[in-house]
Amino acid sequence: HAHDAAFGGIYNLGHPAGAKAAASGQILDMDDDTLADLVPISHNAHAVQSISVENVLNLQGHYVHDEHRSPYSSPLYDRPQAELDAEQEQFVAKMAKIREEWGAWNFTDAFWKGKGPRPTVTEFTHTPYRDVPSETFPPGSWQTDKEYQEHFIGEARALVDRVREGIYAEYGKPTKKADGTDLSDEERKARDELWGVDLLTEGNAEKKGIAQLNEVSWNGLLRKLLHAILTHDDFYVVLGGHSSAAGHGNNFRQTKAMQFHHLMEPVFDKLGVRLITRNSAQGGVGTTHSAFAGGVIYGEKDIFLWDSSMTERDAGASDTFQKQGIIGGERVPVIFDCPRQDIEVETDGKVWLGTTDMNADKLDHIETTDEKQAEIVPWALRWSKCPADRKDLCQAHKYNSVCWTDRKDVTPPSKQTDFVGGRAGWHPGDIAHKRMARVWCLLVLNALDAALDLWKAKIGEEGGFPLADEHWHVGEAYQDIQNTLRKNMDAKPLTVKEGEEDMRAACEKKWDQYPRVCRIPMKAYGEWQPRAHPDSNSLRSIIKAAPNGYKPIIEESNVYDGVDIAFLDNPEKGAFPRIPDDAVDVHMIAIATHKPAADLDHSLPNDENERRRLAESSRLVMGKKLQRARQVFKAKLNKVERDRRKIAQRRSLRSLSSLNITATTSALHRGLDEGDEKIIPGQGWMMASNYHTGFCDGSYMSTCARDPGNNCLAIGHNDGRGCFNGDPMAGWIVFTLPDVQEGIIVVRIECWHANQGNAKTKGWTSINDGKTEDTTPYFTYDSNSTRSRSLADNVPDDFLFDIAINGKIKTLNKDEFMANAGELVKNFALWPILDDPSFGGGEVEIGFRLRSQKDPHTTIGVS
Repeated sequence: HAHDAAFGGIYNLGHPAGAKAAASGQILDMDDDTLADLVPISHNAHAVQSISVENVLNLQGHYVHDEHRSPYSSPLYDRPQAELDAEQEQFVAKMAKIREEWGAWNFTDAFWKGKGPRPTVTEFTHTPYRDVPSETFPPGSWQTDKEYQEHFIGEARALVDRVREGIYAEYGKPTKKADGTDLSDEERKARDELWGVDLLTEGNAEKKGIAQLNEVSWNGLLRKLLHAILTHDDFYVVLGGHSSAAGHGNNFRQTKAMQFHHLMEPVFDKLGVRLITRNSAQGGVGTTHSAFAGGVIYGEKDIFLWDSSMTERDAGASDTFQKQGIIGGERVPVIFDCPRQDIEVETDGKVWLGTTDMNADKLDHIETTDEKQAEIVPWALRWSKCPADRKDLCQAHKYNSVCWTDRKDVTPPSKQTDFVGGRAGWHPGDIAHKRMARVWCLLVLNALDAALDLWKAKIGEEGGFPLADEHWHVGEAYQDIQNTLRKNMDAKPLTVKEGEEDMRAACEKKWDQYPRVCRIPMKAYGEWQPRAHPDSNSLRSIIKAAPNGYKPIIEESNVYDGVDIAFLDNPEKGAFPRIPDDAVDVHMIAIATHKPAADLDHSLPNDENERRRLAESSRLVMGKKLQRARQVFKAKLNKVERDRRKIAQRRSLRSLSSLNITATTSALHRGLDEGDEKIIPGQGWMMASNYHTGFCDGSYMSTCARDPGNNCLAIGHNDGRGCFNGDPMAGWIVFTLPDVQEGIIVVRIECWHANQGNAKTKGWTSINDGKTEDTTPYFTYDSNSTRSRSLADNVPDDFLFDIAINGKIKTLNKDEFMANAGELVKNFALWPILDDPSFGGGEVEIGFRLRSQKDPHTTIGVS
């Protein structure tokens, strides 16, 4: 039924039954079309595809959330069978104790008395925003069933209470104290205020709790949660930020975004919602690179968190983050912790904003004073806070990262290091990341509690099932916020005349060369990672092949795909990532149900080689099925996107800003005469080495950075810097942009590659090695190259940069090219290629070429 616990069983490939099911094709015993159909696609014209096949299969989730199989008893570990059996026995006993002491999810659909399966609402996918009118819900669907909803709401509230109480106990503030007595009413009130959410009003702006929102924003969050539950929608939580937010120094799944997901995914799953959490932070650069086209790079967002104060202190950066966050996609998020600039005024107070206790100081209430006293400090707080004269204690236990845990089915091709790099003094360790994650968990749990209360109250007061549309439909609210922002921004001029007051937004002042980017939903193709839907928005997906079929591609692949096994403690390396047996394990509380274990065959072959082959076979079959499903889904998505474009042309999202600016002369209307030169894709461009292999969407489901040369395969981080490197020998690099609607194109160029050289053209003495029009099929090349940052003035004096748009060529000399080389933020230099509001829209072919006789191997990157 709709609210059955869904994790584990034959979908847990970390255990024998799942491996056998995968190897035999039982897991995906469906045709490719059926599998692709499991991936939801919104038909809204301005929606951004943010779900992939990997997110739907969620192999890592099935491994870590299986309440009947210990992740530490997986036969993938290179451990004696007796140890694995002991792990499983201990896990089963602890889960039984959890159910007894804490309770468990116990929802069953005993209320359907009709024949056959209970009716379901089938119109969600094709209804804008999934806002199906409640009166059209089929009779008998669970949303119309009084008994079902009353029982479900009761179970859901009990679930929220259990997990929240688990966090309280984890951090030393349980309702039931160690002496067996309960907190007094006064003590409970003080705790709940300190770790609760403050609703700010004009008369009450006191900040007591872990998060603050005004009434408008709070109601927006509750509406989103109710909408997700009633429509079985996906719910997106996305983090943007710098290296501390990215979690450098830790494993990817130890970062705060992933620790939030680890606890909250099984909660959302029981409520019938798929949670997608993305850590899209990038070390050293902050949010601007992604936020510039945040709808596409970050994907759709319901909760959007900013953590970039260390690298982005100018108003324009945070304003870009907010504006593109609001207009960049179908959904309008609740934005947390971002400096607000004028966004409240620009939306007439309708925007949804909030703040959190970003450092989680309120949870950090017990000091660790020495090694002996640490034994009585709750495990989650141990080594989190130390006195001024013993900071060494906390520093010594700050990180618990692991680069590799020995497993039977994979042998790393490179020697693995002891721990994850990036342990800068200002980077928080995994203990601090968990504490910050718990703040987000408490915020969402409190919001779920309030949403469920509202649901129960409204169906009681109004006496109707389903819940009335006014409480959960989101489309009208989204459109109102987006349109109000556009209207108020378009009422102001984009340019400022001498002597006039500068009324432009901070975003427009930052991008004063092309300020329209602040008023229209920018789209992007790129090679930096992560990206919300990697398959459809890479530059590789739109690059045009040379006559011989050559394209610069990533030729390496992951050493292994599938699940990452849970990290074991390693005292020799000072890493203790496991929760001790005597500590409160909130995740076990969240996954617990009263659903009996399925009758599955977990036996294994006696021969070790057969066991290894089973694990390898399960990954291989799953990988091939995934690849085929991705291809089928891509074709389906392309068709939907073509339909979206037709809708967008009829109901354009264009802003009125085009009426307030005189278009600069476009490259479309100048250059060489047609026929002077053919734009033929070259064969000398190559992928630079600083990219990640695998599925890198920033989510918990990602399988990123497992390339053969990685000396820390378990790092998991999605923060990659791919780009195409080329030089004057490389010829043209050509892209086909499928749908340019607003007449603005900018390109990020990395000109600090200037003197590193291009391995692809090494030894060439003519453009494309004299094979520009050669059609002999291309097979492979050696992509090894070195990267060294250099100053842009290494570009030679005779340097020329050709830009071709739909066959028209514009040439920039060195000075014209370097005029745009100044970095607006670190590593972010943009070249405006087209800025013409009168552009009619449609497909655009765009190409770039370098020329120099003095230094034919000077190199730039296009990313």
